[in-house]
Amino acid sequence: ACKKNIDLVFLEVAINDGDVLLEARHGAATEVRQALEGIVRELALVPIIMIEMFLRDDLASNQRSGTQAWVHTEDVKATAQIYSHDVVSLHADIAAHYPWCSQIDLNKIFLSLNSSQRDLLFRDDCHHTPQGAAFVANAIFAALNDNTFWLPLLDYQTIPNPIDPQFRRPQCAKRFEFNDIVHGPVIAPRTLRGDRCPLTGNPATWIWLHPGDAIDCRFSGRGLAIVTCVGPDSGQIKIIELKQQLDDHFTIIDLADKWCYYWRTTIIRLWTGPYGDHHIRIEPCPSLPPSSRYKKPVTDPRFLQDQPPGLGKAPKLWLMWLCIYN
Repeated sequence: ACKKNIDLVFLEVAINDGDVLLEARHGAATEVRQALEGIVRELALVPIIMIEMFLRDDLASNQRSGTQAWVHTEDVKATAQIYSHDVVSLHADIAAHYPWCSQIDLNKIFLSLNSSQRDLLFRDDCHHTPQGAAFVANAIFAALNDNTFWLPLLDYQTIPNPIDPQFRRPQCAKRFEFNDIVHGPVIAPRTLRGDRCPLTGNPATWIWLHPGDAIDCRFSGRGLAIVTCVGPDSGQIKIIELKQQLDDHFTIIDLADKWCYYWRTTIIRLWTGPYGDHHIRIEPCPSLPPSSRYKKPVTDPRFLQDQPPGLGKAPKLWLMWLCIYN
């Protein structure tokens, strides 16, 4: 849609960004900030209100939803601070930098309620009942009805320089294709159908790379990342910067962390460098990490029983999207 036809944008944030910080990889906060800044700059000069949602910290494990890192956390109160404070502060940095942005923090309202009151408004730890949805709508309406809320949003004329020059641009995503693979000797299924695209929500297919396979990425930009799925089949990947006249340079990235007893979709930054034309090769390495690295044993029957075929084969690299940083 043309920005001229948009009067106001509500951006619901906090819960999923909190998942990213909880399952923290190196640079996770940077990735969240770059993604949000890309959205804000794409909607430059259109008033944006970030709605900071609330995650309940007063429920038992079997009543929590979302990432298993949250479901299985032992220190619920401390972990909840990631969602109610850390990620809200990160969003606030963006809102403070761009004068057409503001925040409505629902955490302050829900933290003032007791568990019985919250039970009426939530059907689990973050999803609202119809009564809760009406409560949130009224809270947002009350904030918008305050004339002082709008004053900062009306005082802007120009677009400030970005906080991070490598903010995520919407045109930087490219789908991997099966024909992009340089096949190695491993005979195993290389695609998984029946999933949904994490970027569009449409039916999609993951591509699996096994040790011996490789995929080449040619692009113009300052950085490269992949949308991938990490879990009990994750190992290391080799990132090779191919150059015409100089020796090739490579780095090893370890995809397996303590949360890899379950699968989750994530974005992994592979390479950063000066702006220009680049040729990067991605190769899965043959070794798996020791199971002692995981916080819990792997119990997923799909992995243990290799159903559907190929899902239990390890190590392998899941690929769907390539993200280029301009």
